[in-house]
Amino acid sequence: MPRPPGPPAARDRPPAAGAQRSSHSRLGRLDRLVVSAGLLLPHGAAGQVPGPGGPERPDGTPASTWTGGTAVGPGPRAGGQAGGPGAVAVLDRPEAPPAERGGWRDTYLGPRAVAAVLVAGIAARFLPAGPLWFDEAQSVGIARLPLPQLFAALRQDGSPPLYYILLHLWMLLVGRSTFAVRALSGLVSVATIPVVARLARRLLPERARWPAILLFASSPFAIRFADEARMYSLVVLLVALGGLALLRALEQPTRWRLLPLAAASGALALTHYWGVFVLAAAGAGLAWRALHGDLPCRLSLLALLAGGIPFAPWVPSLLFQIGHTGTPWQHAGPFASIVAPAAWAGAIGTSSGMFVAVPFVGVLLALVAAGSLRFPAARTLASLAFVAVALGGLVSFALRAAVVPRYTSIGLVPYLLAGAAGITVLQGPWARRALALAVSLGLVAGLLDTTAPRTLAGQAAAVLKRDGSPADTVVYCPDQFGPSVSRLLPGWYLQQMYPTGAFPLRVDWVDYAARNWLSSPDRFARASATQAGDQPLWLLEANNVTSYYGRCGQLAAAFHHLRPETIVHHLGPNPMNTAESESLIEYLPSR
Repeated sequence: MPRPPGPPAARDRPPAAGAQRSSHSRLGRLDRLVVSAGLLLPHGAAGQVPGPGGPERPDGTPASTWTGGTAVGPGPRAGGQAGGPGAVAVLDRPEAPPAERGGWRDTYLGPRAVAAVLVAGIAARFLPAGPLWFDEAQSVGIARLPLPQLFAALRQDGSPPLYYILLHLWMLLVGRSTFAVRALSGLVSVATIPVVARLARRLLPERARWPAILLFASSPFAIRFADEARMYSLVVLLVALGGLALLRALEQPTRWRLLPLAAASGALALTHYWGVFVLAAAGAGLAWRALHGDLPCRLSLLALLAGGIPFAPWVPSLLFQIGHTGTPWQHAGPFASIVAPAAWAGAIGTSSGMFVAVPFVGVLLALVAAGSLRFPAARTLASLAFVAVALGGLVSFALRAAVVPRYTSIGLVPYLLAGAAGITVLQGPWARRALALAVSLGLVAGLLDTTAPRTLAGQAAAVLKRDGSPADTVVYCPDQFGPSVSRLLPGWYLQQMYPTGAFPLRVDWVDYAARNWLSSPDRFARASATQAGDQPLWLLEANNVTSYYGRCGQLAAAFHHLRPETIVHHLGPNPMNTAESESLIEYLPSR
């Protein structure tokens, strides 16, 4: 007797009411979000990829294109509404063929090469990089203060507090040595690697996961700031965590998935003010979808806004900083989105690493372009990176604030993920060669940049310790030299910064340019010479310093008038700004 027909196969059953919405992939929701915001190329344009075959869609029409989780073509819109030719139907990610699924084949390079890249990338994040340069010494000078004084010092500095609180607690555990204070950033950067892997697995084709890991592990930008006692590695981690939290919230917007999104948003804003710009870029896309009735996007947007609750107590300090601190150490410029690809490829500062980083700029841009043309998620990521950085540049220009390459850390992770997608576009050995070239250039640029000198503080301190004597007076003009040099000197020197005369623990940026403009080099020189008495007086000075209006040269001339007998030690150009040439001048007491 023939067996009665059983229930139809799962893929042949008609979809139940509401089932289509529940079957949306994480990537699909992100695609629809950004497509609706107008950030991606229209479906049906260049960039679609023939699907790998397989079952028909639930409505019976063939899955004509496959873009890493999103099927594009005629079909129902989200929520079951009918759509036209440009509508988007979202399906679960198709399963990769067995030959392309899992294992070391997905690494493109093989297990030994992958292990070597990971070991080299992690080790490079902890290499000795010489003495702390000014920004690092400023961070340590603020973070070493008791917490109530720390908040007051940040009000004079121009930064939000989260990184400094973490560095304060870290130094209580491990001390204030150069390696110890930089190790916090290194550990944070290493912790970002698995988060990047998780993002790649959720957003991109399966074979993009290992390229994403390797590109981030070898990223010269990530390596450089992992070896620096500043907040930029933490910014990169929080952007990655926030992206992961957003994907989880869009997938299932429960309370326990929205809370991490709010926490990551608030933490990012409290780490660096440019974090607000990547939140604004993501929030704009969510708002567009929320206006069209997408409940998960509406709830996720509310979670982003809820991140402002922990930031609210800091708003008075932010308003004070906008009015009185700013960035007087550099002129404003709106071209952040132009310099961003160079920064992400490691073209930072003036180190020898730039000779390798410059060709790396082209390699990464080509990979990002290839991935963006093929996969909507890659277009989303690249768009997010550039929109956030461009927004930051425009706002900074409006506020007459400086834009420097390190601020673009907010876009590093989405940019590298888009580049990882570009690797998967290439066929056969070309993918392996492209990944090997990118990783090699990144590691070399990162190693050269990390080990290059960042300050002349070590040379200045060496001269002072060799030729100086107890109770000598050391004057710093500009005051920005003080924090990095003073931490290398023994305690017997009398040290002061021009024009405040304060001990060089940290620099006060409040009304900085106006204070320097109104200062009197002659009056300061007479007071310092009197204090020095019959002991030598040293001046560490530089020319062409922004917001000092030639006062350091005038101070040197005033000291020379009071003490004509001098010994000049030329230290050379500032490694972070070759326009500044530093000298250490010893003024001998009058006989």
